[in-house]
Amino acid sequence: MNARLPQTPLDADQAIGQIAVQLPGATAIFRRLKLDFCCGGQVSLRQATADKGLDLAAVLQELSALQRSDEAPQAGAPPSSSTTSSRATTTCTAPSCPS
Repeated sequence: MNARLPQTPLDADQAIGQIAVQLPGATAIFRRLKLDFCCGGQVSLRQATADKGLDLAAVLQELSALQRSDEAPQAGAPPSSSTTSSRATTTCTAPSCPS
């Protein structure tokens, strides 16, 4: 049986590092917006967007679009680029990160 856990709604007070781990594709958005989800990952999404002068509602909307529907993918179908996770490639490159 292919039971899926329900998606938890995004919370602006959730740490961006936690969002990066739990939501496939979020790291690409964070990189594009230059939000530090690695060493600065303990900061809430609300605080991170405020620090960069970004529109919190727009960022939440973009992240929400990444959340999968409740439909399970067809068996044997290759994963699409929108459902593949970038979690394995979250190497910190910020100057404040340890080498």
